[in-house]
Amino acid sequence: MSKEIKTALIVDDETYIREVISEVLEMWDIDSIEAEDGPTAIRLSNEHKNKIDIVFLDLNLPQMSGTEIYQKINGIIEQNPLFVFISGYDEESVKSELPQSGRFVFLKKPFTITSIQKIIEQFSQN
Repeated sequence: MSKEIKTALIVDDETYIREVISEVLEMWDIDSIEAEDGPTAIRLSNEHKNKIDIVFLDLNLPQMSGTEIYQKINGIIEQNPLFVFISGYDEESVKSELPQSGRFVFLKKPFTITSIQKIIEQFSQN
């Protein structure tokens, strides 16, 4: 069963990162909702809870960690989205911050357009 991705929530305090991800998703006709911090991500998750199919979430944010944001918005969003956790650290270094189960992948900064496209392709096929 394939899943069509229509809307993504991008949570990162770096404007450039949000813009790059948004531009890549636009090539796939995926709308982006951008948040620069945890409180904004939570508010936008509530406002768009029935539309978000995928969440790109930086693990290292001011105010709230990516893990805290994940714990708050995972129960809000109705679509059972794929979470793409982003970090400049390698996956082994942040393993304790990642969920023990659930639908998620890890994306290391700096990432490429191709790596985002692969995630979209894989998620669309599941």
